[in-house]
Amino acid sequence: GCGYVPKPDYLCDPQNPFDFRNAKNDPRLHPIRLRVAVISGQNFEFPDNNQFKTMDPYVVIQIVGVECDRKVCVSSIAHDCGFNPLWKDEPFDFDIYCPELALLHIQVIDRDE
Repeated sequence: GCGYVPKPDYLCDPQNPFDFRNAKNDPRLHPIRLRVAVISGQNFEFPDNNQFKTMDPYVVIQIVGVECDRKVCVSSIAHDCGFNPLWKDEPFDFDIYCPELALLHIQVIDRDE
């Protein structure tokens, strides 16, 4: 379903306002760990619809949110393996202090573009 998502309690306390710049030290917050493993991709389009050109894809994983949560991780490059690439990187760990305010952004990029 859909509906209204209320603000977290720490954003609604007028007696103890939330400081976005110092969120890591706020005792009301309990960080969570998000682990992202880049395993594979399937059926990526050929660059410029050219079936004879190979891709060298890599993945950029980013947490967007309050300053202490922001982090960018980059996978290895899957050389000449653009249509169904495989990655064997270690998982990427993100410690997120304000998960209600964080977004996960995943982008696949061709090294040659």
